[in-house]
Formats: sequence, C-alpha cells, structure tokens
Amino acid sequence: MSDMETAVPIPVLAISPCEDFHRSLRNLHADDKVSLTPVRTLKAAIDCYESAKCRVVLCDADLPDGDWKQLVDHCRDSGEPATVVVASRLADEQLWQEVLSHGAFDLLPVPMEAPEVFRVLELAARQE
Repeated sequence: MSDMETAVPIPVLAISPCEDFHRSLRNLHADDKVSLTPVRTLKAAIDCYESAKCRVVLCDADLPDGDWKQLVDHCRDSGEPATVVVASRLADEQLWQEVLSHGAFDLLPVPMEAPEVFRVLELAARQE
C-alpha cells in the first residue's frame, strides 16, 4: 500500500539556499502529501539527517557549501540511507545521466511542478 493510499505524508528533507525552491514545495506540505524538513545548506542537511528520519532527500544541485554528490555519498554511507532526488534549473540529459550514475534516484527540472514532484517523491519513497 502506498503512502498516498494510507494518507501518510512522505518525510522529505529539502535542501536549497533558494526561497523559491522551498516555496514550491509548501503546496505539497499544505496538502499533507509530504512532511518537509527544509534546510538551506549541505552542512545543515548533514547535521539534521539522522534526526529528521526522512526517507527522501530532495536536493538543489546548487548548494553554497558543497554539492549534491556529497549528499548522495553521505546518505549511502549512513545506517539509514534515504533516496536522493536532485533538482536543477540546468536539468539536461548529461546532468540526468550523472545524477543516476552517482546513485541518486532522479533529476527534477526547476521550476518544479507539484504533481510531478509528488510523483517522483512517492516513487523515491518506495525505494529500499
């Protein structure tokens, strides 16, 4: 049974320095489709990763203090790995291939469309 069928919000750690990124996710949060833990830096994400207990991490490709690859590595090496989805304004085939080959689940283009974001987050949450 999926989270959507049981009405359990998907716990998501959202990482971006951009307010627009977080604002675009608030509609999903308001609809109780996701439970957001928003942070603005890689350091803040790593600091709260264990306590947030998120099944999915949605990471802006452009971070002020690191990059999405460091986050994928951290999640993979943790005792409670989460599925990472990368978001970028420069979402092209080359970046998509790089994202997948480094172990992230998917690449979302920015600006993000709420139905597509939820679809990808729901699929990511089902990953083991």
